[in-house]
Amino acid sequence: MKNGRFIAALFAISLALFSLSSKAQSVSFRVCVDEQNTPPLLTSVSSSTDLSSVSSKNAINPPASGLLIDLMGYAINDLNLTLEIVRYPWQRCIAKFKSGDMDAIAGLVWQKEYEKWAVFPMQAGHPDDNYRLWNANYSIYVAKDSKIQWDGVNFDGLESGASAPQGLFIENSLKYLQAFSSKLYIPADGLRLVSLNHLDAYVMETAQGRALVKKHALEGQLKELAMPFADTSWFVPVSSKWATQNPDLTQKFWQALKQARIEYGPLLLESYEPRYSSLSPVP
Repeated sequence: MKNGRFIAALFAISLALFSLSSKAQSVSFRVCVDEQNTPPLLTSVSSSTDLSSVSSKNAINPPASGLLIDLMGYAINDLNLTLEIVRYPWQRCIAKFKSGDMDAIAGLVWQKEYEKWAVFPMQAGHPDDNYRLWNANYSIYVAKDSKIQWDGVNFDGLESGASAPQGLFIENSLKYLQAFSSKLYIPADGLRLVSLNHLDAYVMETAQGRALVKKHALEGQLKELAMPFADTSWFVPVSSKWATQNPDLTQKFWQALKQARIEYGPLLLESYEPRYSSLSPVP
């Protein structure tokens, strides 16, 4: 009997140690983000950076990696995940994500066809905005003396057309309105071309646009139209493979991301804004 109790106790201890060991083995989570530096949302980091300890719930002290990466860092704080950020040009990010080389991609706007290769947080057949990474507002930047107008539905006064960063959402929207300039430009080049009157307008995420306007000293040459072009949700979808292998972690990550965005998003944005934001919409 004593031997039986001893064996049972030994088995219980072994089981507990195995459980602790299993929990200690963190799951790798490789997330691809755009390589373009567009503060405050994305700033300079190395091409592959381990951010498993990027954030602390005791302080708001964002590293030089950008608000979006900070939010993901906060989201994994209490999860059994090791976050690895890998940066590539956007289309290469998408290609690597589709091929399964990446577990997730940050900042993707949901499109129905994306469901073939990306798993989004869904509710009743639609993406659940509660679990978005960020709510992206898109502003229109034109030359200071431009007469171009936007009423929320149509442009008035376009000649050479409007451009945007690479990404199907805005590009398709401009094409649908027959307002596309026929070529995509990275943000810094697009804004510069508008300031030189070589391009009618440039459409990009508002916080990033304002930061670049200040960085390149274009405040006196550009203006931001009062009516936003659009607003949409940016998600962190995961690959089908990763979602299948880690169903519970997938849901826990999205839930933690929601909490991080609500709890830390405004504080993080405020911490970046004094350095990066200056251009206000004209009335």
